[in-house]
Amino acid sequence: MYEPNMWLWQVEGFKGVYYGTVENAERKFRLVRSTDGRNWETVSGIPPNRFKSTEAGLWVTEDGMMHVVIRAEGSMDMAILARSKPPYKSWNLKGLNYTVHSPVIRPVGDELWVAGRTYGKQLPSSMIPPEPPKEKIEALARLDERLAKPQEWHVALWRLVGDRLESILLLPSRGDNAYPGMVVETGRVLVSYYSQHDVDDGPKPKPGEHASEIYLAEIDLQNL
Repeated sequence: MYEPNMWLWQVEGFKGVYYGTVENAERKFRLVRSTDGRNWETVSGIPPNRFKSTEAGLWVTEDGMMHVVIRAEGSMDMAILARSKPPYKSWNLKGLNYTVHSPVIRPVGDELWVAGRTYGKQLPSSMIPPEPPKEKIEALARLDERLAKPQEWHVALWRLVGDRLESILLLPSRGDNAYPGMVVETGRVLVSYYSQHDVDDGPKPKPGEHASEIYLAEIDLQNL
């Protein structure tokens, strides 16, 4: 329980305390915490900036530093990195070098990885896959004509280095795609996300539906 009309986004637990970000219609953006996952209290307000919503991924590193990657207001605006040391009352905000929607952060070895949706033209051209064959495009177009257009948005992964993101890889994605989740295991990273790049292989959607599928990618860390 928290204040009315506040939207709690992604929740992460660290040393017995749960943290998350909330925002309301007036764009008041806050860090909140809970010890039971039900009752929440305000830790601090994150200074106003170009925030789109509570789409924010957070992680606390071993030194206690909290890192929060936040989606920006404009659809192609660069994401914002907010950092704070305990007790998380004062924040330092920096603009990142990529657009990141629906961000999530996880430690991978000694690095912090970020996953999210990004604008393809911001990525190195070598990472962008070629357009599918004509037959594939036609099959996608029969489901939704928007899927026949050249793809602009992709689900990608980066490593956070200082105040910048370094691209790691791009996951197969097309059409409406976003909202990754990450699980780190020994030697591999699992990433779940939704996309429309293979929706023509699934059940035909009902009229007016915007079909998508959920995917699970396995990333072998030894092959990176």
